[in-house]
Amino acid sequence: MALSLYREKMPWIYDEGILLLSKLEASKTPSTTKHLFHDFEELLMRSTRNTFVEEFLIDDKDEFVLFMELPRVILRNLEHLVL
Repeated sequence: MALSLYREKMPWIYDEGILLLSKLEASKTPSTTKHLFHDFEELLMRSTRNTFVEEFLIDDKDEFVLFMELPRVILRNLEHLVL
């Protein structure tokens, strides 16, 4: 559900998040799972923590707070789910 909040403004995060879920289901080893998780974490952080996003994709303060906090929420929940 949290991924859907990115669907309009940052569709690449939504698409990669959905792809990640299917890859995690198919993952056979803990090291593969950790690698997939790390790659998605890096994508989230690079996508949400840059000036382009702040200047052109985020319209107001509430949206800014949401986009800055949501990666932490998503990652924490994914971590509890898969690691």
